Amino acid sequence: MSDSAPATERVAPDQAVARVCDWWGEGAQAKGHLTVVGFGGGGAAVLEEVRRQIPASVVVDATGADAEGVLRRALSLLGVPDDALPYAWARAASEHGAGKLVLIAHTARAGLTRRSAQPLLVLEHVAGTLAARGLSVVLDTLPSVMEGSPFDRPCVRLDGVPSDVGAAASQSLPIRALALSEPRRVPWEVWGELVRAAGSVEADETALRALAARFPDVLVTTDDDVAFIDESVADALRRDTSAELSRRVNSHMVAWLRGSAPRLRHPDGWAASGPLGRYAAHGLAMHAVQAGEFDTLLRDGEVLANLPSSAFLDAAHCAHDGSVPDTNAAADAVHLHMYGVSPAEQGEWAAWLHLMATARHDTELCTSIERAGVELPWKVRWTHWRPPGGYDPSYLEPGPISSLFDVRWHGRPAIVSSTYPHGIRVWDAETGDLLAGPWYGDDLPAEATAALTWPTAPGQAPPTTPKELRAFDATEEGPDYEFLPALLRSGSLTVLAGPDGLFAVEGTSPSPLPGPPILGTKTAAGPALLTDATTTTAAALPQLFSTARVLRTPPESLPPGLTDVTARSVLTDIGLPTMEEKGIRLEPDYDEFLWELPWTEGLQPPAENGPFFRIGLWSGAELVVDGPTGHVLRMPRSTDESGLDGYLVATDLDRFLAMVTWWITGRRILNTIENRDEEHLFRQHIEDAVWIIDDAGSRAKIWIYALYND
Repeated sequence: MSDSAPATERVAPDQAVARVCDWWGEGAQAKGHLTVVGFGGGGAAVLEEVRRQIPASVVVDATGADAEGVLRRALSLLGVPDDALPYAWARAASEHGAGKLVLIAHTARAGLTRRSAQPLLVLEHVAGTLAARGLSVVLDTLPSVMEGSPFDRPCVRLDGVPSDVGAAASQSLPIRALALSEPRRVPWEVWGELVRAAGSVEADETALRALAARFPDVLVTTDDDVAFIDESVADALRRDTSAELSRRVNSHMVAWLRGSAPRLRHPDGWAASGPLGRYAAHGLAMHAVQAGEFDTLLRDGEVLANLPSSAFLDAAHCAHDGSVPDTNAAADAVHLHMYGVSPAEQGEWAAWLHLMATARHDTELCTSIERAGVELPWKVRWTHWRPPGGYDPSYLEPGPISSLFDVRWHGRPAIVSSTYPHGIRVWDAETGDLLAGPWYGDDLPAEATAALTWPTAPGQAPPTTPKELRAFDATEEGPDYEFLPALLRSGSLTVLAGPDGLFAVEGTSPSPLPGPPILGTKTAAGPALLTDATTTTAAALPQLFSTARVLRTPPESLPPGLTDVTARSVLTDIGLPTMEEKGIRLEPDYDEFLWELPWTEGLQPPAENGPFFRIGLWSGAELVVDGPTGHVLRMPRSTDESGLDGYLVATDLDRFLAMVTWWITGRRILNTIENRDEEHLFRQHIEDAVWIIDDAGSRAKIWIYALYND
């Protein structure tokens, strides 16, 4: 079959089978992927016949799965070993998939709900990812999924139109209401509520069962629930429903499901309570999306703790077109997913959400999660840990940790953490309070020798050097060798540590993680900011340089031409730290500090007229303050510089120092991030941070240049 075959040509199922087989026989390995598009189960039937005719094929049923799950299932069927995931899978897929055809059936049924983004993600990313590794892929899907893709792709379109019986059913308001359900299998009680929300009187179960019996070609029933036989019928009904009716029904379902929460409580989450609980767990968030009310759920931990990670993430993606703004539980879920934290066990997932909220100081959300009725297998006791996505100067300490030690400090249970060159610290095991440190160098201080003992060998001489300390390293392997590689059991607590610090939990320890998603994370999110963070000012910068001197300029030493009130206040009341990092150097101790400088000869003059007063350097250029306006400018020393256009780096000195605080904080954190998706997103967070502080100043390219060129 030629790739140039007309997209509008429609063929019978047997012809479609022949075309797929011909495509495979023509050297499909070089063609990537092909899509069979049709209504009803026609596409799946075509794939099943192709599987029968091509023995070297594997079939993946996408029903209910997310895109990552579909890809992992395909790799498993191809024979890719588990130990190749998630880092060595590409080569293994090429080796094990050579000469095989991957068939992905029911793509339109991917995800837990009808509004799900997963069908399109399977179509665009799973198929493309496998094809990029030299595999051949054929999918079947509905026309509506194809319409959602901006890409033109080879496809075989089946003849036929939406079912005539579906057209007849569309005259029934209860059946139209059923199509507005989000999970595809709908408990009878839920159907009744959908019908009431739509305004029909046929809402009791007896009437609905009788109605379903009149449409055996449209609906399939069990004792517990009802579903459409052909999802294209439900799709057509949803498309033909007015926006007002859809919003009204979905808003009603959000309120009703939230109101039903008390009778759905279960230690393993709503889904374990029965059909209604499963519907609520899988569908509430997406009903909220359809009603335009998703963000109202994000402060309700009693709801969030009961939503499976896949349902929550999918709804967050759909609610915000793939980019979740701000700091909230949905952004937490996105950042956790980047590291492969999407556990199937509801309690485990709720524990991770609780940990993220704790690390962000969101005590209100923590309390709400604890009230949800879900049993947390472990619960954070204390944390000195930067959560995924975390962006705040306070997250810089204690830094990366590779080794943990169970000790006694003056007889009390304590934890020692260590990683070169970030020093050795002693933490109270019960509270997480810092008891001593950080210590650097080849010897431990005398206070350590006097205070440290070993719980299992109290008579053992205390260590006097870091080398002697390391001889008692009791660190075990953590849940993930990159994200949380270190684990230590101390009494009833488990302490976990890694590149972003450490935290302690009580109960069991977090389950092993599968590693980052193979597909990567297809949803962006805002940074994890502290809930109780205060506005950053110039006074915050010295906190990043604890050993640096902060020098204030006496008022009488200020140059007369520096008349800007903000600049004068910062210099005299707060002062500047002596610092040099990431190309920025502030020199309040330099003899020529605040000397007036002429604008560089030959350089296009700025909007400011001067006089300009020197405060430091940035990547070989002078940092100067314009006397009348207080604008901070970066003045190149020659006309040779290129690529760093924009002299204005801040509209006043206070904002400049706040921008530098966040910029350096972000750069330091960026150096510790080993996750590809978070690293990419974090650069954007740094750009946004300086923009939020000073829009005009952030336009100078120097702020961005160093992020992508250092």
